[in-house]
Amino acid sequence: MLRVIAGRHFHSPSKVRVLGRPAFHDTSLSRDVAHLGERWGYENFGDVSVKELVASVEDADPQRVEELMEVLEVEWEWKIYRLSDGQRRRVQLLLGLARRNRVLLLDEVTTDLDLVARQNLLQFLKDESDLRGVTIIYATHIFDGLDKWATDLVYITQGTVTVNNKLSELEELNALKAKNTPAPLFRLVEGWLRKEFEERQRRRKANPSTTDDKEGYGDAERTMFTGFARGSVIPTPNLNANDTTEQREAARLAAMTPAQRERYEWQMQHQGTATVTNDNGDSCFSAGRLGFNKSNPLPAAQ
Repeated sequence: MLRVIAGRHFHSPSKVRVLGRPAFHDTSLSRDVAHLGERWGYENFGDVSVKELVASVEDADPQRVEELMEVLEVEWEWKIYRLSDGQRRRVQLLLGLARRNRVLLLDEVTTDLDLVARQNLLQFLKDESDLRGVTIIYATHIFDGLDKWATDLVYITQGTVTVNNKLSELEELNALKAKNTPAPLFRLVEGWLRKEFEERQRRRKANPSTTDDKEGYGDAERTMFTGFARGSVIPTPNLNANDTTEQREAARLAAMTPAQRERYEWQMQHQGTATVTNDNGDSCFSAGRLGFNKSNPLPAAQ
């Protein structure tokens, strides 16, 4: 879900909107939304220093960088290949948070961090929300110290939102607190996960031939980097190729899922163009697939 909100997956412009704009189609959102937590391909950098990496970040805020260096206990002279996994995670967070963003999408960002670094980061993020009004969506399985950190909790199981409440209004959580249960948020979520696990086990025993890979997703389709993903220009399959017969085209469309058909129709309608904007959001030019993938040209002008 975080990848969808971050604009990494294709969707209809009306389905997912961030700050009032379509998450996938509006490339200007890359200046307002940061997505952190995915695997960091530091191997491609070479043995560079933290100072060199920070210098490569566009629009980095120097004062913010200095604050993060202190919060995360990162040193300018650190060399990427000589760091532990926890130190590399700190550098990744430093680079990802160096710019001021309006929305932060965080996926298990405290993995590999020690206790002190984790608490320092959580306090920094809380200040971001309280003082700057930043919206933070944090996906995690580590609940230590989060009982009073978050404002809202969303629990998703099998592709369905089953809980979406303010923490202060969760009756089950308030009941655990009233009993002075240690780590009440952890115990609450543990109960949900155990219930989900037991239900999944029952389904498997009842029908051993089924799997949970696509259960709960209906006709939705997992699509990554299709068309012109936000912040990058990526070629798509040749949507303009002519089928030999109308029957074959009809059969191909009939075999598509609703999500595939919606994506296909949108791409054909927009002719595979991407609008490139400047830092102010003004349109500079629009480019078609011809400029990026000669095996996938746009239709000839009529």
